[in-house]
Amino acid sequence: ASTRTLVAFPLFVNFFDKKQRTHVIVTPLGGLWRREKTDEQPAAHKLLAPFLYYAKDGEDRKTAVLLPLFWYARDGETRAFYSPLFARIAGPGGDRRTMAAWLWWDHQTASSRNLTLVPLFHWERGSGRRKLLTPVGGFLRTETSLRALWGPVYVNDDASTRTLVAFPLFVTFFDKKQRT
Repeated sequence: ASTRTLVAFPLFVNFFDKKQRTHVIVTPLGGLWRREKTDEQPAAHKLLAPFLYYAKDGEDRKTAVLLPLFWYARDGETRAFYSPLFARIAGPGGDRRTMAAWLWWDHQTASSRNLTLVPLFHWERGSGRRKLLTPVGGFLRTETSLRALWGPVYVNDDASTRTLVAFPLFVTFFDKKQRT
């Protein structure tokens, strides 16, 4: 026979299928454990119990969930962890995203980065530009220009003109091409 069933009531029910190489165990408290093995991959197994889920499919895939505390998943080089106050996703090539306490946000790739700490600042960097925003001002800088506002002082500097305003003291306009 290719199947086998073992019952130890009320402790568990065990199903085993030799042909499909699967093994399933069910417990009366809601627990379920399943294991299967194929020629293409090592043994995979899953565990399901109240508030808990765990699965492993080969060496590169894993999922663990303990509700409501956390959820973790790994698939090759990509990893993800979520909880009510913290989350992190990391992928291949340096791509990384982090959230903490719903106030700190960080997204980093190989060529850019965004940081936010609510309500203090937001920072962006990448592709030849930088940006900073705060409650009292901020700036945007590219390869050819700068715009900044800090309190009552405003600066706009690009390839052709420069503007400087210090409200209410003065306003200056300078044309770089005509030098006036």
